[in-house]
Amino acid sequence: LVNLIPFSSQYDGAIIFGLIKNEPSMVTATHIFTIQGYLAQGYTPSEIDKSLYFNSPQLSEDDVYFSLIQYYRYAYYLDGGEKQKAVESILRLEDCLEYLPTEYLLPICSEITFTYCRLQEDKEAAECYYAFVQELKENEGTLDTLRSEFAYATLCGNEKEKEEILLRLEYALEQEPLAGVRKYEKKLLKELYGV
Repeated sequence: LVNLIPFSSQYDGAIIFGLIKNEPSMVTATHIFTIQGYLAQGYTPSEIDKSLYFNSPQLSEDDVYFSLIQYYRYAYYLDGGEKQKAVESILRLEDCLEYLPTEYLLPICSEITFTYCRLQEDKEAAECYYAFVQELKENEGTLDTLRSEFAYATLCGNEKEKEEILLRLEYALEQEPLAGVRKYEKKLLKELYGV
């Protein structure tokens, strides 16, 4: 019953109510859920219908779905080899971090770290975000945090640390439940690092 009552955006009823009213935030949310569904089926971000990323309504920067669709656009571009557009997409989120719930802050900051390390090679900016990611993470790391750590170790030329992170990264890849994310991360490792 609680999922049918549209009193909070966390419930199915609120999403359905928002879609009936054609609320931009809820329309974008359904695009995001659809993208996630395709990732679960084994599609990588660039293999998913482009309209799901780019035919979303205009949202304000303080709307969490603005940040999430921007994050997925970044993955779409990165997976498709459009690195400059990927950089522009993820760095657009630097001004939105204050609006993000905690559960989204870590993955987005990890991607910003990765971008500064690997795509921009900006060591000063990378150090700031790397330190922030280390504060936020609570365990051995997820695919995105480990990839950002690997990128940071590469930028710093720390070969021993790279080897240690790579082992954890390979294990995390095996544990990733979404087949599309697993393929995407393997592709990134191969293209960017040759591993």
